Amino acid sequence: RSNKGSCYEGGHRVPFIAAWPAGGVGDGKISTPGKTNTSVIGLTDMYATFADIIESQLPDLTKGEKGAEDSVSVLESMRSGVELKNRPPLFFNDHKEAKADPAAVAMRSGQWKIFYKASLLREGEPKAFELYNLKADPKEEKDLINDPDSQAVVGSLTLEALNYRRTATRLVNQAANSRFKFDWRF
Repeated sequence: RSNKGSCYEGGHRVPFIAAWPAGGVGDGKISTPGKTNTSVIGLTDMYATFADIIESQLPDLTKGEKGAEDSVSVLESMRSGVELKNRPPLFFNDHKEAKADPAAVAMRSGQWKIFYKASLLREGEPKAFELYNLKADPKEEKDLINDPDSQAVVGSLTLEALNYRRTATRLVNQAANSRFKFDWRF
């Protein structure tokens, strides 16, 4: 659905192909079938993956160091073909600020993708407007946002989105539950 730059699957879902025989990713032979893995990854994951390859430590976010805040290494998954376990959610932004359409952010968490208005990022106010079960509906044809049976999922995903909005992915499990909220507009 949609096209490049969109938060819908057609805007960013592309295959990731890797071959690195010296590093244990494939054997480099054309005649050997490669491994297929349906794990969802993002470009931001390459930072942690490359750090893993060269055996370098990621910046220590707890000490205020910057970098790889939302990055997860996918090296072991590339080597083994085993899907990533407990993959943190991915966020996709569709800015559209110069058009009539509102800016949007989509969060992909497991089989679910939920869309929020830009107020999630700007003010920390989640206003969900679309929900899709990508396992059952990979073309995003059936919006479940108003389905009564989906309201618990919407609530759970919204809490998750707020948690990740407030904290870098690599720190989300260490972050305290209580936070101060500042409104700099006043």
